[in-house]
Order: sequence, then C-alpha cells, then structure tokens
Amino acid sequence: MLPYILYFSFFIVFVPLIIVIHELGHYIFARLAGIPSENIKIVFSFPPHVALKTWQEDWISPTEYEKYIEEYIRFDNQQRFQYFFMAGGLMLETVLLVLSSMIIYITPANNRYIFMLVFISLFVNLVYMVVEMINSLKKQKPAGDISGMWIMASKRTALFLFLFFVIRMGLIYLYLNFL
Repeated sequence: MLPYILYFSFFIVFVPLIIVIHELGHYIFARLAGIPSENIKIVFSFPPHVALKTWQEDWISPTEYEKYIEEYIRFDNQQRFQYFFMAGGLMLETVLLVLSSMIIYITPANNRYIFMLVFISLFVNLVYMVVEMINSLKKQKPAGDISGMWIMASKRTALFLFLFFVIRMGLIYLYLNFL
C-alpha cells in the first residue's frame, strides 16, 4: 500500500512541476526573442500559458491565436525565435528530464524515480497533445504549441516530436533493461 501512496504523491507533485517548467521554457525563449519582461508573464489559470501585453496594455493569451501572433511579431519582427518560442516548453522539459534522470542515476537514490519521472512526463504530454489536437480540429486553427509549430514548419515539427518521444522511450528502455 505504501508504494502506491508514494507514487500518487510523486504524481501530484510532478505534474504541476512539469507545467511550471513548460511555461518557463516559453518565457525564456520569449525573452531571447527580445520581448521585455514587462510585456510577458506566466499565467497559471486554466489553461496555463504565457500572456503577452498588447500595445493597448491588455494581456492576451494564445487562445486568441491571430492577435497573439501579431503581438509576438511586434517584438520579433523577423520571427527568428517564433518556432523556438512555441517549442520552448517542450524543449526545456526534455533537457531537464534528461539531466534529472542522469542525476538520479548517479546518486544513491532509488532509480525507480527515473522511470516515474519519465512515465509521468510522457503521460502528461500525450494527454496534452490529444486535447490540443481535438481542439485544433474543432476550431480549425492552432490551439496550442504543437499545432502552432506544425503550421510554421511541419517537417521540423515531425522531427521534433519524433525526438521528443524517442528520448523518453529511450530513458524508459534504459531503466527497464539496465537499472
């Protein structure tokens, strides 16, 4: 019984952490794109997102897709970082997942935590991707990171998603076969 309580507790702690890391990834790439900190903020309402301040001083979310892109381009008019801004959440999640897995592996901690970290990350992102895909199909426009990335560069996004899943599945494989 105790291990199940531990797993559930880990899940309850890790899911919000994934969300914070994900939104922080978007925030970091927005700052790299030149968006001043006073014109961007992380909002943890449902759904969590990075809001942009319009020139009229209103805050908008990515749910207002056309306006949101228009405001983004106001800061990154050559759109050099736009793809990375959209992919930033998934990128930071992946980098930190690999690093944390390596740290857990080399410490005396129970390596079962690596599996739990990777599995929860994979589960949360699959649920997010399915919900985003359904919303994109309903609205007939991008409804999140991946659909926005797909509109910009479908081949790059396909490769990105392939690597995203290969890294997670590779970590699970390593855990199941070598740890």
